[in-house]
Amino acid sequence: MIELNSLRIKTLLGALAFTLLINARAELPPSVYEEMKRGAGEVVVVKVSKVSQGDSKSVGQRIQLTYEASVIRVIRSKSGLRPNAKITIQSSYYRFGPGEVGPSNPRRLKKDDVVMAYLQKWKKAGDYKIAAGGHSFEKTLTEAEDKRFDENKVFKPIKTYRGMIHFPHSFPLDGSKTKEVSPLIVVQGERQYEAFVARIPTKQISKTRPALPSSDPLLKKPEIDFTKYTLLVVCRLSMSRPIIKSVTTDQNKVHVEVEYPKEFPAARPLNTGTYTAVLIPKTKGEYLVSPVKLQSTPKTFIGGKTPREILIEFKFQGFLALNDQHWQSYNWVFSRLDTNKDGRHSKEEYIVNGVHMNEQARKGIFNAADYDQDGFVSAFEYFENRIITDEAKLIFEAMDQNKNGRLTWSEFMRSKRIKDLKLAEAIFQALDTNKNGELIIPEYLRVWGKWARSK
Repeated sequence: MIELNSLRIKTLLGALAFTLLINARAELPPSVYEEMKRGAGEVVVVKVSKVSQGDSKSVGQRIQLTYEASVIRVIRSKSGLRPNAKITIQSSYYRFGPGEVGPSNPRRLKKDDVVMAYLQKWKKAGDYKIAAGGHSFEKTLTEAEDKRFDENKVFKPIKTYRGMIHFPHSFPLDGSKTKEVSPLIVVQGERQYEAFVARIPTKQISKTRPALPSSDPLLKKPEIDFTKYTLLVVCRLSMSRPIIKSVTTDQNKVHVEVEYPKEFPAARPLNTGTYTAVLIPKTKGEYLVSPVKLQSTPKTFIGGKTPREILIEFKFQGFLALNDQHWQSYNWVFSRLDTNKDGRHSKEEYIVNGVHMNEQARKGIFNAADYDQDGFVSAFEYFENRIITDEAKLIFEAMDQNKNGRLTWSEFMRSKRIKDLKLAEAIFQALDTNKNGELIIPEYLRVWGKWARSK
C-alpha cells in the first residue's frame, strides 16, 4: 500500500514537473522581448481614447482588440509620427483553455490609459500593430522623464495672419544651382519683422493699373512684443496657401506641422506666393517644418484630360482675371460681414446673420470656402472662392445663349469652348450630375469648384 502511494506521488510530481517545464518553455525569454522592442519601428507614449474588441468570448480563441489613441510623446518613429497624431493600434488577447500554455498576452488597455507602446506600421495610413508581443504596452515614464514631458507643449496660435509674399530670386554668378530656401521664417526680433514685412506686396494683384493698395494687416506692422512672442511664417510659391496644422515642442525642438493643399490653376505674378503666419509664445529651440503627408489619390480624368487641363481649355485665368472693381467689391462685402473685425468670417457672421440668398445656400458657400475646415473663412479663402465661382459663372453665362439660367447640350456645343466632340461630351456628362441633359448654376459650380481645387 505504501509502495502504491509512493508510486502515485511520483507520478503526480512527474506530471507537475512536466507541466512546469511546458509552461517554462511556452513563455519567451526576456532577451527575446528586449530584442523585439529594439526592433520596433515606433516607440511612442499614447493615450487611449476608444477600445473595440471582437465578438469572441469562448475559451481558447483569440480576441482582436483595436485601440484608438493619441500620440503624446515620440521616442522614435520610422513613419514620422508627431505628438497629437491620431492612430489606431491592432492588438489581440488569447483566452487560454485548460492545459493550454503560450507566451504572455499584451496588456489589455482601457480608455484613458497612458502607456509606452512598441509598434510597427500596419497596412493603412495611421494604422499600427503591436511589435513586442506581450511586452508591447508598458508603464510610461520615469519620474525624470515625466518632468521632461511636462515641459513639452502644444501651442494654440494667439493670432493668425494670411496673405501674399514676394519670393526674391538670386542667380549665382558661378553657374551653381540656387540653394533651396526653407519655407519657414522665424521672426523673433524687430529687424526680422521688418525684413518679413518688406516682402509683402503693397498692391493688390490686378490686371488693371494702378492697382489698389493691399489690405494685408501686417503692412501696418501691428506691435509685437518679441520678448514674449514669436511670429512663425510658412511661405509657399503658390496661390494655395500653406496651412499650419500644429506647433509643438519636444525637448529642444519646435515642430511646425504644415499642410500644403492642392494647387488650383490660378495665374500669378512671377515670384509671388502666399504665406500663413501664427503668433505663439516665445520658445527657444530648433524650429523644424514637418509637411503633413496627404493620402495620395489617383488623378481624375475626364475625356482623357485632368481637371486642370479642362479648366485651361475654358481659358480659366484665376487671379489675373481680376480688376480693381472686383477687389473693391470683394473687400467691401468681406468687411461688411466681418462684424467683429477680426479678419475672418465665423459661421454666425456669414450663415446665421448673412442677408444674401437663403441660409442653406450660405451654408454651402461657407463650407466650400472654408478650405482648411477650421470653422472660419479667412479673407484669402473668401477671395479664392469668389475668384473661382465668379469666373465660372461668367463662363456659364457666356454659353447660356437664351439666358434662362439653364445650359443645354446644344448651347454647350455652339459656344465652341471645347472643339473636340468626345471631350466636350465627357465634360458635359461630368458637369451634369443629375443626368437630366442640362446644367444649372449650383450643379455646375459644385463640380467646377472641385476641379478648380484639384491638382
